[in-house]
Amino acid sequence: MFGRRHPAEDEGSVQPSEPEIREALGPEMTVLARGAQLDGSLVSVESIRIDGQARGRIAARGDVILSSNSQVEADIQAENVVSSGMLKGTITARAKTELAEGGRVEGEIRSKVLVVGEGALFSGQANIDVEEGPEEADRSAIPEDELRTDYEEAVRRAADWYRASLAGLAGADTDESTPDPSDGSLSRLA
Repeated sequence: MFGRRHPAEDEGSVQPSEPEIREALGPEMTVLARGAQLDGSLVSVESIRIDGQARGRIAARGDVILSSNSQVEADIQAENVVSSGMLKGTITARAKTELAEGGRVEGEIRSKVLVVGEGALFSGQANIDVEEGPEEADRSAIPEDELRTDYEEAVRRAADWYRASLAGLAGADTDESTPDPSDGSLSRLA
Protein backbone atom coordinates (compact mmCIF):
# COMPACT_ATOMS: atom_id res chain seq x y z
CA MET A 1 0.00 0.00 0.00
CA PHE A 2 2.57 2.58 1.02
CA GLY A 3 6.19 2.30 1.99
CA ARG A 4 9.65 3.66 1.40
CA ARG A 5 11.40 3.77 -1.96
CA HIS A 6 14.72 5.01 -3.10
CA PRO A 7 14.39 7.45 -6.03
CA ALA A 8 16.47 5.13 -8.27
CA GLU A 9 13.79 2.43 -7.91
CA ASP A 10 11.12 4.87 -9.10
CA GLU A 11 12.63 5.71 -12.49
CA GLY A 12 10.33 3.40 -14.46
CA SER A 13 7.14 4.57 -12.74
CA VAL A 14 7.21 8.16 -13.99
CA GLN A 15 4.84 8.48 -16.93
CA PRO A 16 6.18 10.06 -20.14
CA SER A 17 3.49 12.75 -19.70
CA GLU A 18 5.11 13.82 -16.42
CA PRO A 19 8.43 15.36 -17.54
CA GLU A 20 8.25 18.12 -14.94
CA ILE A 21 8.40 15.72 -12.01
CA ARG A 22 11.95 15.73 -10.79
CA GLU A 23 12.65 13.32 -8.01
CA ALA A 24 15.76 14.76 -6.47
CA LEU A 25 14.13 14.05 -3.15
CA GLY A 26 16.91 12.79 -0.94
CA PRO A 27 17.57 9.22 0.06
CA GLU A 28 14.00 8.07 0.76
CA MET A 29 10.36 8.93 0.20
CA THR A 30 7.01 7.61 1.37
CA VAL A 31 4.89 6.20 -1.46
CA LEU A 32 1.13 5.69 -1.49
CA ALA A 33 0.88 3.16 -4.31
CA ARG A 34 -1.54 3.07 -7.22
CA GLY A 35 -4.80 1.44 -6.12
CA ALA A 36 -4.17 2.26 -2.44
CA GLN A 37 -6.53 4.50 -0.46
CA LEU A 38 -5.72 6.64 2.57
CA ASP A 39 -8.28 8.42 4.71
CA GLY A 40 -6.69 10.52 7.46
CA SER A 41 -3.26 12.08 7.96
CA LEU A 42 -0.02 11.22 6.21
CA VAL A 43 3.03 12.88 7.76
CA SER A 44 6.63 12.28 6.66
CA VAL A 45 9.99 13.72 7.60
CA GLU A 46 11.08 13.02 4.01
CA SER A 47 9.15 13.41 0.74
CA ILE A 48 5.84 11.81 -0.27
CA ARG A 49 4.67 10.49 -3.63
CA ILE A 50 0.96 9.73 -4.09
CA ASP A 51 -0.05 7.39 -6.91
CA GLY A 52 -3.38 6.32 -5.34
CA GLN A 53 -6.24 8.04 -3.53
CA ALA A 54 -5.85 10.16 -0.41
CA ARG A 55 -8.24 12.18 1.69
CA GLY A 56 -7.44 14.29 4.75
CA ARG A 57 -4.11 15.94 5.55
CA ILE A 58 -0.71 15.42 3.92
CA ALA A 59 2.41 16.96 5.42
CA ALA A 60 6.06 16.50 4.47
CA ARG A 61 9.27 18.19 5.43
CA GLY A 62 10.39 17.45 1.85
CA ASP A 63 8.29 17.48 -1.32
CA VAL A 64 4.86 16.09 -2.17
CA ILE A 65 4.36 14.65 -5.66
CA LEU A 66 0.92 13.76 -6.99
CA SER A 67 1.26 11.47 -10.01
CA SER A 68 -1.12 11.44 -12.95
CA ASN A 69 -2.94 8.49 -11.33
CA SER A 70 -3.58 10.28 -8.03
CA GLN A 71 -6.93 11.51 -6.77
CA VAL A 72 -6.51 13.63 -3.67
CA GLU A 73 -8.91 15.60 -1.50
CA ALA A 74 -6.64 17.05 1.17
CA ASP A 75 -4.74 19.94 2.65
CA ILE A 76 -1.07 19.62 1.67
CA GLN A 77 1.91 21.23 3.38
CA ALA A 78 5.42 20.69 2.00
CA GLU A 79 8.60 22.30 0.73
CA ASN A 80 7.53 21.86 -2.93
CA VAL A 81 4.35 20.39 -4.41
CA VAL A 82 4.17 18.94 -7.93
CA SER A 83 0.76 17.84 -9.18
CA SER A 84 -0.04 16.04 -12.38
CA GLY A 85 -3.09 14.35 -10.83
CA MET A 86 -6.38 15.58 -9.43
CA LEU A 87 -6.39 17.62 -6.20
CA LYS A 88 -9.22 19.29 -4.36
CA GLY A 89 -7.98 21.19 -1.32
CA THR A 90 -5.33 23.58 -0.10
CA ILE A 91 -1.62 23.61 -0.97
CA THR A 92 0.85 25.39 1.28
CA ALA A 93 4.32 25.14 -0.26
CA ARG A 94 7.29 26.82 1.39
CA ALA A 95 9.06 27.16 -1.96
CA LYS A 96 7.31 26.09 -5.19
CA THR A 97 4.03 24.66 -6.47
CA GLU A 98 3.99 23.18 -9.95
CA LEU A 99 0.88 22.05 -11.81
CA ALA A 100 2.20 19.72 -14.50
CA GLU A 101 0.54 18.71 -17.75
CA GLY A 102 -2.73 16.93 -17.03
CA GLY A 103 -2.84 18.19 -13.44
CA ARG A 104 -6.11 19.55 -12.06
CA VAL A 105 -6.25 21.57 -8.86
CA GLU A 106 -9.37 23.02 -7.33
CA GLY A 107 -8.84 25.06 -4.18
CA GLU A 108 -6.30 27.40 -2.68
CA ILE A 109 -2.55 27.64 -3.26
CA ARG A 110 -0.07 29.53 -1.12
CA SER A 111 3.48 29.38 -2.42
CA LYS A 112 6.54 31.47 -3.21
CA VAL A 113 6.44 30.32 -6.85
CA LEU A 114 3.52 28.95 -8.89
CA VAL A 115 4.12 27.24 -12.23
CA VAL A 116 1.08 26.20 -14.27
CA GLY A 117 2.19 23.99 -17.15
CA GLU A 118 0.50 23.71 -20.51
CA GLY A 119 -2.51 21.43 -20.23
CA ALA A 120 -2.86 21.91 -16.44
CA LEU A 121 -6.06 23.33 -14.94
CA PHE A 122 -6.34 25.49 -11.83
CA SER A 123 -9.59 26.74 -10.34
CA GLY A 124 -9.42 28.68 -7.11
CA GLN A 125 -7.35 31.27 -5.33
CA ALA A 126 -3.57 31.65 -5.35
CA ASN A 127 -1.48 33.68 -2.94
CA ILE A 128 2.03 34.09 -4.30
CA ASP A 129 4.32 35.46 -1.60
CA VAL A 130 7.00 36.92 -3.84
CA GLU A 131 8.32 39.47 -1.35
CA GLU A 132 8.09 37.31 1.74
CA GLY A 133 11.26 36.52 3.66
CA PRO A 134 12.32 32.96 4.59
CA GLU A 135 11.29 33.47 8.23
CA GLU A 136 7.74 34.32 7.17
CA ALA A 137 7.55 31.34 4.78
CA ASP A 138 8.42 28.97 7.62
CA ARG A 139 5.35 30.12 9.58
CA SER A 140 3.07 28.70 6.87
CA ALA A 141 4.79 25.34 7.14
CA ILE A 142 4.18 22.62 9.67
CA PRO A 143 5.79 23.59 12.95
CA GLU A 144 8.80 21.39 13.73
CA ASP A 145 7.33 20.26 17.06
CA GLU A 146 4.02 19.23 15.41
CA LEU A 147 5.84 17.14 12.81
CA ARG A 148 8.00 15.55 15.51
CA THR A 149 4.95 14.85 17.73
CA ASP A 150 3.03 13.22 14.85
CA TYR A 151 6.06 11.09 14.00
CA GLU A 152 6.71 10.06 17.60
CA GLU A 153 3.01 9.18 18.06
CA ALA A 154 3.09 6.96 14.96
CA VAL A 155 6.26 5.23 16.19
CA ARG A 156 4.73 4.69 19.65
CA ARG A 157 1.56 3.16 18.19
CA ALA A 158 3.60 0.88 15.93
CA ALA A 159 5.76 -0.23 18.88
CA ASP A 160 2.64 -0.89 21.00
CA TRP A 161 1.14 -2.97 18.22
CA TYR A 162 4.39 -4.91 17.74
CA ARG A 163 4.72 -5.65 21.47
CA ALA A 164 1.09 -6.79 21.58
CA SER A 165 1.54 -9.09 18.59
CA LEU A 166 4.71 -10.59 20.13
CA ALA A 167 2.92 -11.13 23.42
CA GLY A 168 0.07 -12.85 21.57
CA LEU A 169 2.48 -15.13 19.68
CA ALA A 170 4.44 -16.08 22.79
CA GLY A 171 1.29 -16.66 24.85
CA ALA A 172 3.00 -14.87 27.69
CA ASP A 173 1.17 -13.12 30.50
CA THR A 174 0.61 -9.47 29.72
CA ASP A 175 1.95 -6.89 32.10
CA GLU A 176 1.12 -3.21 32.43
CA SER A 177 3.72 -2.19 29.82
CA THR A 178 2.26 -4.43 27.08
CA PRO A 179 -1.07 -3.32 25.60
CA ASP A 180 -3.84 -5.86 25.29
CA PRO A 181 -5.15 -6.00 21.68
CA SER A 182 -8.57 -7.13 22.89
CA ASP A 183 -9.17 -4.02 24.99
CA GLY A 184 -9.58 -1.78 21.93
CA SER A 185 -6.42 0.25 22.60
CA LEU A 186 -5.05 -0.76 19.21
CA SER A 187 -8.19 0.04 17.25
CA ARG A 188 -6.61 3.35 16.22
CA LEU A 189 -4.23 1.43 13.94
CA ALA A 190 -6.98 -0.25 11.94
